[in-house]
Amino acid sequence: MLGLPVNVYWGPNPVVDLDTDDGIEKAYQSVIQEGRVEDLIAILHPARLRAIWADLLIPGRARTEWESRFPALAAGARTPPSCNDRSPTPP
Repeated sequence: MLGLPVNVYWGPNPVVDLDTDDGIEKAYQSVIQEGRVEDLIAILHPARLRAIWADLLIPGRARTEWESRFPALAAGARTPPSCNDRSPTPP
């Protein structure tokens, strides 16, 4: 269990379970969009980030910036979901 900092997630339940996919996605999406450098360092795990990158719902501009800075994210990514398109991706 991880309590997200208020600057990263200010919603009603800032506690996430990092043993679940939903918890990891909530934490990573929040910290990528709102976190400071120290939050990124404390919360993100590089191998786990690469593994779930394509499943994260983050704005296209943020995705592009991250992939330009960390090419390994783009190299292993499937077609990413858009944060504006919440329809399921085909298998």
